[in-house]
Amino acid sequence: MKVSKNELTAALKKSFEGLGFSYGDYLDAAAMVTWSEMTGLDGLQTLERALPFIDAGNSQSPALGYRYADSNNPHPVLDAKGASSLLCGSRIVDLACSLARKNHSVMLRVDNCRNRLFALERLSNAGQRGLVAAMGWFKEGCFSWATIGAGQQYPALKQFVCAPIETPLHQSLWLFCSTAEKDCWELMSAALPELANANKSEQREPQTLQQAYADSLEQGIAMPVPVWEKFDLLTARVLVESTESSRAGAGE
Repeated sequence: MKVSKNELTAALKKSFEGLGFSYGDYLDAAAMVTWSEMTGLDGLQTLERALPFIDAGNSQSPALGYRYADSNNPHPVLDAKGASSLLCGSRIVDLACSLARKNHSVMLRVDNCRNRLFALERLSNAGQRGLVAAMGWFKEGCFSWATIGAGQQYPALKQFVCAPIETPLHQSLWLFCSTAEKDCWELMSAALPELANANKSEQREPQTLQQAYADSLEQGIAMPVPVWEKFDLLTARVLVESTESSRAGAGE
């Protein structure tokens, strides 16, 4: 089956509400998943894998831990406390943008962050705000690296094959924002010596993501029936809760 962008976004909003997301969080999460799917980055598949974890009591936005830069840590470090980027990605990117405006550039490391792919939608938002931005993370022997120029709508995405990184950094996300053009990869490589011998294995240009998005708008978004059925079950939680609340107030 195929659905439109609006249909997918509406279904995701209700599904995340059924999972227990707050209003602002489910609006952001729906936008992230929709964008990731429409740009060809398999947002629905990634969400399907993440649902059991999120549904196991991990649907509340965390209070992010913050450690200031010092002699041992040249960049500020945030702790997402095991949360999905669906719940903390917006705040992380907003913070990076704010610090970049104040200090001209900033590099943040976010530890204990899951489903980091979804934060790419927020990265594209930083580019549209007129900032140079980049984001990177390790997963299964690869390092994903996304960059976007000031005023751009879609990032370039590269994957590098590298040696597996030791915990806890395998769940970390690196985010760079600047008010001026900089060599983000050079800064990233300096921060992570593990990337010195990395070999590029895949690259997606901004035009590729843009074309995939345009095709999704025109042709619709392929929706696996099992995933849609899961959305229906999650949405039913909201409907049941509303019905019970309505009955409780009847006749007063």
